[in-house]
Amino acid sequence: MKRLAPAAGALGLVAATFSFPGRLPAASTRTELLRRLEGDVGRAMSNASLAEGQIKKLNQARGTISESASSKRPNDRYERNLLQSAVKDVQSAFKNKKTFRAGDRQAVLDDLDRIKKAGILANPPARRGPAAPRPFPNPRTRYPRRLLLSGAPSV
Repeated sequence: MKRLAPAAGALGLVAATFSFPGRLPAASTRTELLRRLEGDVGRAMSNASLAEGQIKKLNQARGTISESASSKRPNDRYERNLLQSAVKDVQSAFKNKKTFRAGDRQAVLDDLDRIKKAGILANPPARRGPAAPRPFPNPRTRYPRRLLLSGAPSV
């Protein structure tokens, strides 16, 4: 019976893991999608013959995607703009059907589609800053003029 206890605990953990397959945290989904894109771009580059300029551009895009995947602040505007630029570079490179193998090209295009559907490149809703300071109240509207001039005690 002692041997079954750890196995039962592990079985419970596995069951809990697979009971909610569609419920992944947003950060791990984002990281997973970006890592997959980075890997697929690297695989496609290794299987294609590219010009030096294209290699440099795609390596720079892969670096940006990698940094963005490991970023702790996914909503940082500067990093999001860099990621958007890198994804545009990848999209423009993979438009040409003859440069890359069909399977590699399709894998990258599928990754780009998943990223678009996940909304990773979308701008987050604007945060509301602190409320604007209120102006000083107008003493004349708060205390009528006749009370101020009549010498009556002000409240």
